[in-house]
Amino acid sequence: MIKYTKIGALLITAILIIGAALNMSQKLYGTNILDKIYVLSNEKVVKNGIKESNYKEQENIDKKRSLAMSTLKKVVKSECDFYNVDDKVDVRLNKFDFVNGSKLDKALAIKNFSVIDLDGDEIPEVVLFTDEIQYEILQYDDNKVYGYNIFFRELMNIKIDGTFSFSGGASDSGFGRMIFSINNRSIQNEVYSESHNIGDKNVISYFKNQLEITESDYFKFIDEQNKKEDIKWYDFTVENIEKVFSME
Repeated sequence: MIKYTKIGALLITAILIIGAALNMSQKLYGTNILDKIYVLSNEKVVKNGIKESNYKEQENIDKKRSLAMSTLKKVVKSECDFYNVDDKVDVRLNKFDFVNGSKLDKALAIKNFSVIDLDGDEIPEVVLFTDEIQYEILQYDDNKVYGYNIFFRELMNIKIDGTFSFSGGASDSGFGRMIFSINNRSIQNEVYSESHNIGDKNVISYFKNQLEITESDYFKFIDEQNKKEDIKWYDFTVENIEKVFSME
């Protein structure tokens, strides 16, 4: 009986010591020491309440982002080729003289550029604004950079969250996000209007994520979009290229 009493006393003492240590850890470091320990449960490793698989996923994204930025920088500085999807050619940016299948007399002059994640995958794209009043989007994927010609009205008022406005006419416009697939790009419409004829009458319909909404709701969403912060454009100079890519 004495033996069990001693064991019980030791257990109580140990519990009190551990409790005091945890309390001291909370006071000194603002966190419970147990939060710093990996906990195995149902084959899922958890650290600070986050699955380790999420850490690895973020690690992979960070590595891909770093590689993407390094490769994009080389393309922007004309140190390596990119594949222009629309014209189906590998080309250096400083010798790029195609616009939607038509060969120009000289290479496109790049006026401004910006770096922004257009498709929401945490890997930025480079947007170039040219003297032909159009854009060239440079997108990194699997160790290669792809270029896409975009007309001005397809990519207007780009915001820092990667969304942008587009217009096919006064009654066919809205905002959305760019989607990239293998050798292809498309616009995912988020809020937009479409015009169509019913008999001899022109009717405008309004949508949000493919669901029809009222005209007043449409303009409310458009107003909210317009209030978002615009991306920052930089003059296309060597100094700015170094500056922007070092920030990213």
